[in-house]
Amino acid sequence: MAEKEKRTILDMRVAGKQYKEISAQLGIDVSALKVFVHRQKHNDVKRCVQCKKVLPKDARKPQRFCSDKCRKRVTQPRIVYSIPSQAALSMVSELAALFSGK
Repeated sequence: MAEKEKRTILDMRVAGKQYKEISAQLGIDVSALKVFVHRQKHNDVKRCVQCKKVLPKDARKPQRFCSDKCRKRVTQPRIVYSIPSQAALSMVSELAALFSGK
């Protein structure tokens, strides 16, 4: 297979095309397509989970993130601040008045 065909096959698979559709369009055997795509999954480069940058291959241990910035974006919980409404504030003041005995 030529490099252009390989790239086309992978692009079509990413786009969601089925093996039969690709086979009919390019004139390649379905089983050859399946083998090629399966092998490409194992030869694929590793990418950062957050930003999709290519990770270095020579790392001592497997990496998931390219930097601490990306790691912290995924692993730290997001804090959502909300401003209480006027009705909620009035309910709080009413409850405080009940419990204080006024």
